[in-house]
Amino acid sequence: MSKIFIPLLFLAVSVQAQKYSTALGVRFGNEHYGITAKQKLFSKTTLEGIFAAYPSQYSSTLLIEQHFPLIGKGFNIYTGAGMHLGEQKEQGNYYGYDALLGAEMKLPGLPIVISADIKPAYEVNHSDWFSFSTGLSAHYVIAKDTKKKRQKAREKRRRKKERQKRREEKAESDDNSGLLRFELFKKG
Repeated sequence: MSKIFIPLLFLAVSVQAQKYSTALGVRFGNEHYGITAKQKLFSKTTLEGIFAAYPSQYSSTLLIEQHFPLIGKGFNIYTGAGMHLGEQKEQGNYYGYDALLGAEMKLPGLPIVISADIKPAYEVNHSDWFSFSTGLSAHYVIAKDTKKKRQKAREKRRRKKERQKRREEKAESDDNSGLLRFELFKKG
């Protein structure tokens, strides 16, 4: 069974990475909890904001993530990077840089996305210079990425290419007619 499953796990069968445009949810991890929001920017790229509360601090994180589909549109792995700002009770304000590696799954038939990730961070002006957090998130899909929207965007790109091609052909034919007029003028 595992000999068949492992190759299938790494087989990407879709160009579209996420099945949603906007999702809002909760995040739980080692010693923290918070809220998270994801907004799709491009076909495989999202922007994620996380507000997390810890026993002695809180932070806000902004990440840009790249999604890679596995086994259809509903299961993705993702990587990302970003920055965070926070306040620690004893130390005051701090900031840092984050990396992210995770997996997410859209539950079939439900507007729910669950994910698990690891998020190492380099801290500046903090009692710890490095943190390694893990998290589980559950997002409610607010705006779906429907086939109709994707088809409309595809059609818009196709029309734009056709207009560009017609402009180029017209410019080329105008150049050729100018040469013909010049040659007639030269002979006459």
